[in-house]
Amino acid sequence: SLYNANCASCHGRDGQSNTTKGRETDADDLTTSKVQGMSAAKLAGIIKRGKGDMPGFGKKLTAAQISQIVSHVKTL
Repeated sequence: SLYNANCASCHGRDGQSNTTKGRETDADDLTTSKVQGMSAAKLAGIIKRGKGDMPGFGKKLTAAQISQIVSHVKTL
């Protein structure tokens, strides 16, 4: 539910970024080997600080919540 509430509007529920907002912002496809090959720490840092048009969620989400999102992204 954290992923759906905070990430799916751009990255899509399936992580492929095939959403209007995802296409507008050129959001990364989270199912690619590039993203899936990232360490959990690197993904958590991107979620915390943001990247490109993606805002950082470090002030909105706790470290535990970010970790839960990382775990979900790894299942995509």
